[in-house]
Amino acid sequence: MPRTIDDICKSISTGIEGAIYGGWFEACLFIEVLKDVTNLKGEYLCTANSITKSFFEVDNSAFDDVEELHEISAGNGISKWSRAKFTLLKSGRFNIDFE
Repeated sequence: MPRTIDDICKSISTGIEGAIYGGWFEACLFIEVLKDVTNLKGEYLCTANSITKSFFEVDNSAFDDVEELHEISAGNGISKWSRAKFTLLKSGRFNIDFE
């Protein structure tokens, strides 16, 4: 049975949570999907008032999740995008902004 977009987003969230060591408040995964390459850049804030950003790297499963998300959403013509920002709050709430 194919995964839903919600299932994929939950998996991306789990990957982000597992990639950050220590306390954090908000994490962003910047996504760029090119023809044959997917680039991911992760950064996070330790507190709500934090100005300094820290960085993280997700494992290969997050790349697979992003490629599957792109295939489902852009591959069928519903939403053509090559860049996105996946924002995750410590509470588990997330948002995706597609470009």
